[in-house]
Amino acid sequence: MGCGFEPSIPESKRVHLSMWDGGSLPNYKGPKSTVCPGYTASLPEVVEACRARMHWEKGELASFTRGEPTEALTLCIEILENAINAQQSWAMTPVADGGGRA
Repeated sequence: MGCGFEPSIPESKRVHLSMWDGGSLPNYKGPKSTVCPGYTASLPEVVEACRARMHWEKGELASFTRGEPTEALTLCIEILENAINAQQSWAMTPVADGGGRA
């Protein structure tokens, strides 16, 4: 299932699970995940980027970082924001047009 704590196994033996199967995003046809989403979401740098984005949205990033944010943190926020926007766009696009909205 792509656990980041375990050694990688050959692609042919991997089991791909999708949190969207039968769930709120049943029409998802994007790339399969290669690493367990739970592992990825719990990484300290991912947690920090999510927390920073929450402050960035309110115009309080400097308060969160107690000064000027690093370039790395700014890039992480940009990547996260772009991924969120892409998911929201997909969710609002009709299935007939390649999206997930029924």
